[in-house]
Amino acid sequence: DVLARWKARHTRSHPNHRMIFLANSEAEHRRLAARGLGAAWVSRNALVSPVTFRPLPDLAKRFDAVYDARVCPFKRHELAAGIASLALVTARDEKYHEEAYVRSVRARLPHAHWVNDPLSPDYRWLSGEEVNEAINAARVGLCLSAVEGAMIASIQYLLAGLPVVSTPSRGGRDEFFDPDYVRIV
Repeated sequence: DVLARWKARHTRSHPNHRMIFLANSEAEHRRLAARGLGAAWVSRNALVSPVTFRPLPDLAKRFDAVYDARVCPFKRHELAAGIASLALVTARDEKYHEEAYVRSVRARLPHAHWVNDPLSPDYRWLSGEEVNEAINAARVGLCLSAVEGAMIASIQYLLAGLPVVSTPSRGGRDEFFDPDYVRIV
């Protein structure tokens, strides 16, 4: 409904524009089509570069798991509390950044190694190459949200050669998942 309203407003202002919405999953594609919105089933994850995200076979595996995610409640970092050797790669988006929540995650995961700590005064976004190096230092990539879109980290893990442990989810991150290299737990 939100997209349909947005498209209607946009079309009034720009009647010659044609829109095609990219759906991350077959179910999302069906919902968009049912609303009369032009849609194509193209996962956002299909656009992630296999040149940037690739295995680095000479890099030592220092961590059992890595979680590349914003530190927001819907990402459910607390589900990684039982992992003794955990690396966290973060993306601090000021729109969603809640310092108190980040502090609570830090308290729940005192053993975690923060690759780029969102509370550090010198925090910075990592380049794609730096993210690739960080995830290659782990044995498995984590996907812990219940509802999300494509979750770019999921395909980055796979392109880097990591198996994935995911919770059940809606939103399309599982489009490239296969039981040979992904476990839904």
